[in-house]
Amino acid sequence: MMTIAKELDGKAMDRVERRELVSTAGEWESWSPRAALRPAFARETLDGSPALMIAGAENPHCFGWWSRRVPVQPGATYRFRARLRWDGFIDPNLHLLTVVAWRRGDLARSRCPQDYLSIYRSDDGRIVAEEILRAPEGTTDAELLLVLRYTAGTAWWESLTLEAVATPAPRPVTVAVVQGRPPASASPEAARTYWAGLLSQSAARHPDLVCMPECMNQAATGQAAQEVAEPLNGPTYRLLADHARRMGAYVSGCYYEADGDLVFNTAVLLDRRGHYVGRYRKIHPYWPEEPDGVSPGDDLPVFQTDFGSVGIMICYDSWFVEPARALALKGAELLLFPNAGYETKIMPARAIDNRLYVAIASLNSPAAILNTLGEPLVESRAPGVIAATLDLAQRPSPHPNAGGRLNASPAGLRATRNAASDRLLREALGEHQRWESCGPSPDPDPLTAEPPRPPTHRVPRR
Repeated sequence: MMTIAKELDGKAMDRVERRELVSTAGEWESWSPRAALRPAFARETLDGSPALMIAGAENPHCFGWWSRRVPVQPGATYRFRARLRWDGFIDPNLHLLTVVAWRRGDLARSRCPQDYLSIYRSDDGRIVAEEILRAPEGTTDAELLLVLRYTAGTAWWESLTLEAVATPAPRPVTVAVVQGRPPASASPEAARTYWAGLLSQSAARHPDLVCMPECMNQAATGQAAQEVAEPLNGPTYRLLADHARRMGAYVSGCYYEADGDLVFNTAVLLDRRGHYVGRYRKIHPYWPEEPDGVSPGDDLPVFQTDFGSVGIMICYDSWFVEPARALALKGAELLLFPNAGYETKIMPARAIDNRLYVAIASLNSPAAILNTLGEPLVESRAPGVIAATLDLAQRPSPHPNAGGRLNASPAGLRATRNAASDRLLREALGEHQRWESCGPSPDPDPLTAEPPRPPTHRVPRR
């Protein structure tokens, strides 16, 4: 641990290389907005080291935090790392928050950007949260908030470290997407010739990845999906693999796949040498596909590449919020979206909700590449190839008010959930599975309804 102190305007400012903050427990203050919500606070010693405790005290509506301010340098990058143990019913994604409020002198906290630690892992029976964050320009202090909310459980912050680190290096990736469809009444062979021409055009953009449209072996042929379906490694696959090797780029193509007696709408991803990385089978076939004998897939894989994590969804999948959300929660950074046509108003929402870059290749609608703010970096309705270079190290989400991610879009992060329980998710699943139509549920009479009870499930003390 090393601290270099300097005088700035008569105030001792710490230029931190690495600092343990829980050990100076006297500098922390407890807070709750109302007495009825106040948890129990205590400074304790665990295994010979100080810890900051917050307990829900059998109050499932509790809300409160420990806080302290630490001087930081504006524009500098820091690694924050928290280590906790818990007892009782604790869901780290809901009940625990480690917040960094980027304070600007005496400006109110509500007017300052706020971030939080959103990446969790388990380590020797403890919860470890860690994040690399950049102090916005104008910041004077990082105010750290150790929050317990909406649980009767107990948490102990055993350690919280702040470390100055180098700004993460850019992670550029050039993505090319294709718009177009073969001439009418083309044979599957003529369609492959058409796609080969567009793949060759893509090479001029020096891409790291090329995304092709949906239905490559069926579009404009006038044939049914089951008539043109081919094995996974059939002629369309070989076409894609050949061009991937020539370009030294990842290539994703989408075609009807025959697997035994079944037909799937399948998108494959091939690496820079033309080798198989994986496939995604469309989960939501469009209605004309179902009478045509196309079966739905049942998996949402995320593929690891040499530049980042990639997910795929196909055409009609876009009408459902779950595929993009699940892919983002699984770690996807870039979403490939091959389609025959799509509703252009939907895709910006998928990018914004999940902090995903989106690469759109289409037969009939615009090809586009969207940033994580839902803005088109490039877009074209004309047949051909467009491309853009993305930095996967920078995936901002639309900021509320003063900025930061604390109340920004869900952004593919589990810890953004702030409902008091998972009831909303359970009810949504239950309604999806309900087959009997029903009207709206009446609200319970607040004068006769039982008060909410704390959760009964308990987890052994860690």
